[in-house]
Amino acid sequence: MRLLRGHGDHRFKRNIYRKPGELYLTRYYIFTSKWVNIAIHKFHISDYAVHHDHPFNFIAIPLKAGYLEHLPDGMVLDRRPFQPKFRTANEFHWVQLDPERGPVWTLFIYFRRRKDWGFLTGDGWVDHRTYNKRLGLEEN
Repeated sequence: MRLLRGHGDHRFKRNIYRKPGELYLTRYYIFTSKWVNIAIHKFHISDYAVHHDHPFNFIAIPLKAGYLEHLPDGMVLDRRPFQPKFRTANEFHWVQLDPERGPVWTLFIYFRRRKDWGFLTGDGWVDHRTYNKRLGLEEN
């Protein structure tokens, strides 16, 4: 179990790029353990407009700005600040930012890894490595 503090710890912060030069998300780790992890996410840009799942169950709590969450059944949910949402690893969604609201910050609580994750495409579920290769992108 680790409580991560301070900006000098390289494990505290991770920038995730959608593709080279395109910063997608900054993850600030607050707490990590074998069973549960707590992070702050700063979304810089929207997800790809393709539904994806996650390798773990999670709770997302928008802290600033909020976002639109697109579900496979066509529903679009307006996720406002301080409205928590639990999702299982098997649920699909994609996140759309509203540039007029500014950057989106969320508290992200995620649990033990359960499976690989990927995208819901016209060909069915495709793992994230294969999907990114199809787009000509490398793992980051």
